[in-house]
Amino acid sequence: MFEITKYTLETGVAEPVTFALAADLHDRPGDAVLEAVEREKPDFVLIPGDLMERPEHQQKNGLALLSATAKRFPTFYSFGNHEFGMAEDRIPLIRQTGAVLLRNESVSFGPFRIGGTDGALRISEETLSFLPRFGQEAGFRILLCHDPAFFPKYLRSLDIPLIVSGHAHGGQIRLFGQGLFAPGQGFFPRYPAGIHE
Repeated sequence: MFEITKYTLETGVAEPVTFALAADLHDRPGDAVLEAVEREKPDFVLIPGDLMERPEHQQKNGLALLSATAKRFPTFYSFGNHEFGMAEDRIPLIRQTGAVLLRNESVSFGPFRIGGTDGALRISEETLSFLPRFGQEAGFRILLCHDPAFFPKYLRSLDIPLIVSGHAHGGQIRLFGQGLFAPGQGFFPRYPAGIHE
């Protein structure tokens, strides 16, 4: 089972909104996640990567969850490292779910501007070109960036008020409730879970 963690953030947006964040499901069945999201009744859903897996036969559950959430809530999705390099013929299947796929691009949603990176473990030239432009777009900017380790080097200096990530799994190895090791961050990770800066 999984645990739902709730945070309250100041955005300066006039009306309060609720969003659900889910990442790193790695093509596992999403029924319990969908039930939890439905109970919370968010205004929108953010999925910053690793919803699916390569090879392509390991995407059935991820596509099903995208379809189910997009039918109920506006859903925004960007790739993680496990989707990176996905066969291009899979992209239309993702778009057919009704979810908005963001690959170094952004869209407006009410008072928000929601952007997403393309999910590689190394940041690409295309992503490096997209990020500063996104930081100057109008609206309260929310970035889906799968790897939190990108924050100190590439994102901290940009005007992006909210960045949501996954990848660290709360710490791949945990000891006494603390992340001991996380992918991309190594031992004693700084960004295994929670809110930072």
